[in-house]
Amino acid sequence: AQDFDAGNAKVKELAASLEQQLEADAKKLDGKIAGRKWPGNAANAPDDAGKLAATALEYFKNSVDWGRRDQNAEAKDTQPRVPLAVAVTGPWSVQARNIVGEPTMYGLPILLAVQVPAEKDRDLARVFVLTMRTSEERNVKMAPPFDSVTVGDSYYMRASAVK
Repeated sequence: AQDFDAGNAKVKELAASLEQQLEADAKKLDGKIAGRKWPGNAANAPDDAGKLAATALEYFKNSVDWGRRDQNAEAKDTQPRVPLAVAVTGPWSVQARNIVGEPTMYGLPILLAVQVPAEKDRDLARVFVLTMRTSEERNVKMAPPFDSVTVGDSYYMRASAVK
């Protein structure tokens, strides 16, 4: 707005209060971040959720898109996403079927908490809402190995609150 009409009274008023508004918004965001808790595995997660979470965590630690991002020649941002924890948030689901309706891919919903080195001093972890997917094939099992990941939402929380 300043580029269009720097002399406008409303523009001047808003510009004068911008820093205070940004500071208030930052405090609100910090409060939301501080109030978040790591949920752990969901009650309706598979019986082997602990083992599945550990397998998924290893997947992310070894992935050039996540934990080994510094080794990804195609990544523009090569900061590794250091995986902190995985929580299984529900049961397996069918992700794909063949023409006769048989499941050909399963997905496992998870949360993944990661930290980039630049946010470590601020005790921040970014939590991604993900689905770990099996390979797509006939007679596929609801079990690792995981072949791909779909990404939903993400949010921040304190890394120290991730268990």
